[in-house]
Amino acid sequence: MESEVKKLVQDTIKSYGTIDILINNAGKIIRPGDWNCNESVWQKTIDVNLKSMWLVTKAVAPSNVMTDMTKSAGEELIEKFKQSTPLKRTAEPEELASAILFLASDEASYITGEVLVVDGGYTLK
Repeated sequence: MESEVKKLVQDTIKSYGTIDILINNAGKIIRPGDWNCNESVWQKTIDVNLKSMWLVTKAVAPSNVMTDMTKSAGEELIEKFKQSTPLKRTAEPEELASAILFLASDEASYITGEVLVVDGGYTLK
């Protein structure tokens, strides 16, 4: 996997000259407590959810976003997350897109090397 990531970065820089924006947005859910999965499924989940993120950026900032994956986690887990977030809700995809667009815009031209935490105050608790 690491060699694939390195190739992806090299190919991107070769094609575009630089990487100005990176949106690290991948995920896979095994329902909590689903111990009936095999090791291959478990490893794939770890590779997608953890290893890919680490290999690409070595950091993760946004909180849960109301995507199809998040919805599949079930209402109980979603509600638990909402209650642990000061804004008492999950983010909508458009809210993260707005933050990403800001960082990619000329209005953010002097911002560099920052991780913008878009988490509804979750890290403040």
